Amino acid sequence: MRTSILSLSDPTAEGPLSLIAQKLETRMNVRRLRAVCHSLRSAIPSQSKTTIPKPDEFKIPVPIGYISFNISHYILVESTVYAIQPLGEMPNIEEAAGTWFIKVEEPESGPVKLKDTLSDFEFENVSEELPIPLNLLDYHVKEIAKSYELIPVPTENPEVDHAAPLRSRRGFFVPEKVIVSEGLDIMVMHNRGMTLTMLRHGDKRWINVQDGYDINFDDIVYFDKKFYGITKSGHTLSYDCKTFSMSVVTFTSGNFGSAKLSLVKSDEDLFMIIQWRASSEIYKLGMFEWNKILHGYGDRVFFLGNSCSFSLLANEFPGCQKNSIYFSDATADDDDDGGDAPVFRRTGIFMKDDSTVRLLSDLPGRFQIFWPPPAWVKRI
Repeated sequence: MRTSILSLSDPTAEGPLSLIAQKLETRMNVRRLRAVCHSLRSAIPSQSKTTIPKPDEFKIPVPIGYISFNISHYILVESTVYAIQPLGEMPNIEEAAGTWFIKVEEPESGPVKLKDTLSDFEFENVSEELPIPLNLLDYHVKEIAKSYELIPVPTENPEVDHAAPLRSRRGFFVPEKVIVSEGLDIMVMHNRGMTLTMLRHGDKRWINVQDGYDINFDDIVYFDKKFYGITKSGHTLSYDCKTFSMSVVTFTSGNFGSAKLSLVKSDEDLFMIIQWRASSEIYKLGMFEWNKILHGYGDRVFFLGNSCSFSLLANEFPGCQKNSIYFSDATADDDDDGGDAPVFRRTGIFMKDDSTVRLLSDLPGRFQIFWPPPAWVKRI
């Protein structure tokens, strides 16, 4: 007996198509499957726009010890970094990158926000650069990474029309980086890296995880079911979400001075990147210590953003320069005016092959993998 696709959709039970949809890794793949026909749209439920609960169901409390007369609570906002590529062969457009990276915030209500992948700069008047509407089903879309931010919600006091930063004897609570576990535990780096605060999902009280320690952090990341932090002195610390216990993983000696230390997870590996003004070093975490990568990064490329960092293989994303590091707010040696450019124009690249640091704005179009989008986006 022939079974029609309609018979696979049973509103009273979880049908085979729903089970198939659950195996898809990303929400974009579910969208593509639902777009095939009306029967699939009926059989497969649409997914929430984010992986976190709705704001009215997930209110983040104000940290204890911080005084505010106008903040009720915080909400957690999620953004997704997408890599967008043409379907089929690359259009014959000279000097065009084959991949476009864009960060997207999709609130449950309200317009979608487009942001720069590394700086988080929010673009306005995007219709000047993009076809409206932009149908993502016309492209090959991959979800690359997620970033988070805490947004203050004002009290219902009618005299208050905005939410000012929280303040205490420790300083202001202005989140510089927010990371989230799969269980919705939250860690926040704030107070210029001098304070790490953690909130376990379901708790009402934040914990200052380094109370009693004089530690200044450069970066934090969630990796292998633990929070990790790297200090300006080279200590790597880990934090267990369940017990809130802190332990020293390893120590990297060196005179870092004004260097920026970043943590980047990639598949099963954790990397540490040390950036000076005109050079960079990369280490991979081993069993007990950081191991320096001496002979280049091969086909790997690193992206260091303000709110999230990630690493990819260049051969899977045409336009990416292999053996390189992309980072935000760069000032190249041969550019005296880079500091006056919009923040998303100050994306830099460290190319290991010749050990140079350049601004992307000084390089040919094939390097333009961020904003504005490549010409083929408009022509499809």
